[in-house]
Amino acid sequence: LGAGGLSLAESAGAAMSPASTMKGVARWAALYVLGPAYTWRTQAYATGPIVDGVLEGSLVFRGGGDPTLVIENLWLLVQRIRAAGLREIRGDVLLDRSAFEPVPHDPEEFDGAGDRAYNAGPDALLVNFKALSFDFVPDPSAGVARIVPTPRLAGMKLAPAVRGTAGACGDWRGQLQGDVSDPLAPVFRGSYPLACGTRSWHVNALEPTPYFAGVFRALWEDGGGRWSGAAREGVLPANAQLIAWRESRPLAEVIRDINKFSNNVMARQLFLTLALQQDPARPATPAAARELMRRWVSAR
Repeated sequence: LGAGGLSLAESAGAAMSPASTMKGVARWAALYVLGPAYTWRTQAYATGPIVDGVLEGSLVFRGGGDPTLVIENLWLLVQRIRAAGLREIRGDVLLDRSAFEPVPHDPEEFDGAGDRAYNAGPDALLVNFKALSFDFVPDPSAGVARIVPTPRLAGMKLAPAVRGTAGACGDWRGQLQGDVSDPLAPVFRGSYPLACGTRSWHVNALEPTPYFAGVFRALWEDGGGRWSGAAREGVLPANAQLIAWRESRPLAEVIRDINKFSNNVMARQLFLTLALQQDPARPATPAAARELMRRWVSAR
């Protein structure tokens, strides 16, 4: 710690992938281009009048690219929709993702673990990172581990527990012998080491539309709402009426989450938002975001 100090260099002259350090460039640009107080908005519209709590039409969700629309925030938006007087939806739930142009995304490309939650692709109406979490909670007196799914999807069939075993924790995921190829009917054929305590298994398994449908239906019906239609993708009709919305936390706070967890899909959402704000009339594309970044960095 005195004068001179100590220096150590390892492969100092070798070119290496910057990896997640590159997220810092997008965050830096976003703070200047969007501003630290920037927020994302997710909106809910009705395509018809609400009479005595009944919507004779569709409920439309219009996404704005919010990377923080996790399950508790969608729950709050559902409460605001109910506060608008809506109790029954007799049409469909329409999902407007047009703020982002569909981007080809291979979840296996990054590290070959396409079922991991961090490998989800960007989506203008991204809910809960499109992730399913299974918490395994030991119950030694019963000799089992309780299985708690989050979020709960409407129509999901899941055994309430898996057999518990003694011994060291070790490869607890491997011992579970989990099969989540059908996310609405996941199966854990093995056992769970009770010494592990409570652990969580996060999975990226469903496509965006059925995922949203399962989450929304569960939240809606748990609150006493009725819905007889289906979820489908589309574009907001011109005559739809805004009935509720959800505003995200400010960008300056969201960036902390991206930094702390090095969250890939949140960084992709932020990157595309740069292009969206540059030209809100057009769907955001990676090419437009890259061009904006090039000009921004070159100017500085």
